[in-house]
Amino acid sequence: MLAGDVVRRKKPAPDIYELAVARLGADQRTTLVIEDSRNGLLAATGAGLPCVVTVSEYTAGEDFGEAALVVSSWRGRRRDTHGRPDRTSAPPATGHLGGPGSVHAQRTTSLAAPPKP
Repeated sequence: MLAGDVVRRKKPAPDIYELAVARLGADQRTTLVIEDSRNGLLAATGAGLPCVVTVSEYTAGEDFGEAALVVSSWRGRRRDTHGRPDRTSAPPATGHLGGPGSVHAQRTTSLAAPPKP
């Protein structure tokens, strides 16, 4: 686990993610970041990593245009790239995973998959 105090520059600088990738020996093409703010998104994309953003009530108005995927929760209504509710998506799922609006593991895996030749 790494925290912001181990790098000189804080988010939105990519330093924390560059350090994590280096320490883990991870492949940037198959690493997926999950963030909850624009600064985190900019740090991830600045390090060349795809990013899924989970929007909260505090970040709902932020622009997430660079995100690979924006969700309001792992079960709820999807958000557009500006953090607003996507009016075309299904209503939030209730009481179980896998309902309308869910993010499925297969979908998140494909976001970090290397491009096919």
